[in-house]
Amino acid sequence: MSPDPQTPAVLGAIVLSAGESSRMGGKPKALLQVGGQPLLVRLLRQLDAAGFASLAVVTGAHDSEIAAALAQAGGERPLPNFLRVTNSKWKQGVGTSVRAGVDALTAANPRLDGVLVTPVDLPCTQDQDWERLRVVFLDSKRTVAVAHGNQRIPGTPVLFTTSDALAMAATLHEGGAKAWLAENEGRIEVLEGPRLTWDADTPEALRALLPERSG
Repeated sequence: MSPDPQTPAVLGAIVLSAGESSRMGGKPKALLQVGGQPLLVRLLRQLDAAGFASLAVVTGAHDSEIAAALAQAGGERPLPNFLRVTNSKWKQGVGTSVRAGVDALTAANPRLDGVLVTPVDLPCTQDQDWERLRVVFLDSKRTVAVAHGNQRIPGTPVLFTTSDALAMAATLHEGGAKAWLAENEGRIEVLEGPRLTWDADTPEALRALLPERSG
């Protein structure tokens, strides 16, 4: 589905939080504190502020721990509504989480014009990064992926047209969306957005990215 120029586009976002976080010592990346709030909570609020109306979180290895933390989050600033998707097959690779998220979100909201797929461990992003990604998508009416340094193939976060998201999810195995992006690179819009690629796989990486804000 492509956005209809006569009606506002409806965009969804899937946050991938199903991994084991082994390089973080087993602590869920989703619950790492940045700016006084868990990464996942911070990201959900950013996406909501940037106009992603339908949100989903895919959990797996730390499902119960993340669920408990989300239930306690919010306080005076409530969390945006989101769909929590438990991926029982998370050990089989990130592709299973992408598929679970796409299937659940598109089933819950068949009117979606676009579906963002993003990892949770992006501690440097700001609201305007997601807004810019949204604007490029609406202007180009094509799937938009983020450039990763000198790599030829762009990667996540990726804002897919809904038709591309469904086609990609139907072909996934353990490798996530990378193979689909490589096969379709000629028709993908590429966005330069460094903060959207600065991920934190280890405690050292998080401290290097945010030496004064991580905790």
